[in-house]
Amino acid sequence: MAVFAPNLTTKMVLSELRKLEIAKDENYLEVGCGSGYITKSLLDEQLLIPKNVWLSDISPEAIAEAQQQLAPYLRLDQLKIGSCLDPWQQMKFGLIVSDVAGVADGVAEISSWYHGVPFHAGDDGLENTLKVLWDARSLLTPTGRLVFPVLSLSNVTKLRSELAAAFSTVKLTSPVLWPMPEEFINHEHLLIDLIQSGKITLVKKFGKYLASTQVAVCSEVVRD
Repeated sequence: MAVFAPNLTTKMVLSELRKLEIAKDENYLEVGCGSGYITKSLLDEQLLIPKNVWLSDISPEAIAEAQQQLAPYLRLDQLKIGSCLDPWQQMKFGLIVSDVAGVADGVAEISSWYHGVPFHAGDDGLENTLKVLWDARSLLTPTGRLVFPVLSLSNVTKLRSELAAAFSTVKLTSPVLWPMPEEFINHEHLLIDLIQSGKITLVKKFGKYLASTQVAVCSEVVRD
């Protein structure tokens, strides 16, 4: 099984994390960690305390690579294999970072991004994201924050509604537009179907389809 490589989304999430004040005594968790690139970058920059850092991914190969990359900082028991927040139900965190798959299955299935990499985010791309969103509410401390990317290759309208119901404060970065790879040209009919059904949002300019990425920083859980 392959390990998802760092990309524009990874860099955008990392950029937002660098702007946050992370308390030295709060637990930090990254789910869907892949190779551990985001967490390692923060550790290298001394923005995290190693003993308070935890990571997980559904892919055993990803965790094996992350263990190798983070060996100077973390114990083996600080990394776990599991889906979304399932391995962490007995813990509390001041900061949860999620980079779980958030692309509609119809797009992921025909792209090279996920060759050998697990995705299964549902036909609207939100299955994993919403699971993390709602589970995080019980795992965050009162001042805890959830940070994750929002891709227009999912149902962003539905996601915004869920975010408003789950958190009092949601800050979204300005969207960064990027062109869909050439490999999608032969699948334009699929993209059109997904756009018309509201599962994804793309803009067409100069004959190219443009997607967008934002980063959400969520805090102040709405209590039932």
